Amino acid sequence: MKSSTEHLQFSRKTWQKVTQCALDCAKRLGSDEHACRLENLRPIHFSEESETQFGNQVWCFEIARIRTQPAAQSLLSPTPTSAEPADPQESNREIEFGALIFSLEFGILELSHSRWFASSSHREAWLSKLLTPSVKRPPANHLATPFWIACAVASILLLASGWIFSVIRFLQPGG
Repeated sequence: MKSSTEHLQFSRKTWQKVTQCALDCAKRLGSDEHACRLENLRPIHFSEESETQFGNQVWCFEIARIRTQPAAQSLLSPTPTSAEPADPQESNREIEFGALIFSLEFGILELSHSRWFASSSHREAWLSKLLTPSVKRPPANHLATPFWIACAVASILLLASGWIFSVIRFLQPGG
């Protein structure tokens, strides 16, 4: 997904706040802070607050975790093959994908949502759905509305004509 924030520069406080929120999310997910590392933190979307609505920011990141137990080796290949990484830390590394949504209210940046995804493609699909404006469909009964308006106008005309005829009849001499 193409970032709409490539030209923006964020303050040091903003970067610190977003980094801290990402690390806090990783802790809530059950990570040991010494066994995980924040990677590729980047802003994806930014909308400024206006007089009529609050702003928001969407940030993406990855958390690289080091598993404490080595991955189980297959019984068919008890020795490491050349396709496996030479560094044992690399083979125990797993990456988790996250997204943070911040609300920008009166110049204050507050975390409103955080999400975790199994893969970057799931995150990209969610982000595209989140950031693509939805097309507003007319309500299901939009064809019935003109009918009800016509019925209301006809009933008002019918009542008004009945009232006028009764007044005319009342005002006629000998009636």
